Amino acid sequence: METIAAPEAPEESLDPQDWDAVAALGHRMVDDMVQFMRGVRARPAWQPIPASVKTALDEPLPREPQSADDIYAQFQRDILPYPTGNIHPRFWGWVMGTGTPLAAFADLLAACMNTNVSGFEDSARPTKRLRCVRACPTLTPQLTAHYPAGSVRSAC
Repeated sequence: METIAAPEAPEESLDPQDWDAVAALGHRMVDDMVQFMRGVRARPAWQPIPASVKTALDEPLPREPQSADDIYAQFQRDILPYPTGNIHPRFWGWVMGTGTPLAAFADLLAACMNTNVSGFEDSARPTKRLRCVRACPTLTPQLTAHYPAGSVRSAC
């Protein structure tokens, strides 16, 4: 009996069709976000979201693929102008820390690696431990100064 091979299906991939276009968009995004952070003092600490933007953000999800450039344009138009405000130096509404350019870049690096530190042996696990060892001896005395001795434990 002769075996008939199934036709090969084309390989599916999430890779971009045009790596150069993705690189150009990424560079533009980085430049725009650096400018956004640089100009934070010139903007109000917070501003309400206009009804027209709320309506635009409440539209049904598109049924067809959207270009990355179009999605980024919508982000710039409808999302970026209306942050919580916590990166602004005059924002004192909540205590949540502020974003910094280097922290944003670190998040970019971590997101591109997409590591999971739950059980694999990769470079992210010892890096996390090293950061903790470096930070905790510095931070623990400051964080525990106002509490009774022994009542606060370091997670490191």
